[in-house]
Amino acid sequence: MSNKKILIIGDEVSVDSVLRSILNDEIECKIDIYYHTDNYINYILNYNPTLIIATSGHQESIIQEIKRDKKLKTIPIFLLSGYYSKEDVLASAADEFQSKPVDIGVFLKKVKKYIN
Repeated sequence: MSNKKILIIGDEVSVDSVLRSILNDEIECKIDIYYHTDNYINYILNYNPTLIIATSGHQESIIQEIKRDKKLKTIPIFLLSGYYSKEDVLASAADEFQSKPVDIGVFLKKVKKYIN
């Protein structure tokens, strides 16, 4: 197995589980799901992901905090959101954006850009 890791930071169990299943079928890497708590920075530091996928537009503050942390700021963050425009989300410091509902083909192509 690859040493690449994806961390899904989410708040929708069903959506996050489906994404993990799709990613497991298509990309050789370790995938974990983390549901938001106050200790997410320590969790990310310990997990050391290659890519973070945030599955809720309500996570702008988390993205900004990750990007302010000198040890984490280089980890790309891919935000899936049905709440904001691409311009709004990219201004929040996310490296990539896709609106919901997710086009799986486009999603996988964008993820592979960061993992390969």
